[in-house]
Amino acid sequence: MKQFLFYLDLNYEQCEQIYTGKVKSVQVTSQLGKKIRIPAHRFRSFITPSGIKEQFKLCLTENNRFISLEKLF
Repeated sequence: MKQFLFYLDLNYEQCEQIYTGKVKSVQVTSQLGKKIRIPAHRFRSFITPSGIKEQFKLCLTENNRFISLEKLF
């Protein structure tokens, strides 16, 4: 299993584009500098009235299949 840690900081207007489907993917940079493109719908449950300002952990299989996306506290 592969794990990537990253911080995401999006305002509400940016999140609205995710929620409505105008944005199909979000590109993030892991703490180790790897660029990762994640389907935007994976972030819908994390959207708040102020947007998304969170640290996340993404878990993928060895074949880069999605396992989980978790908000870290």
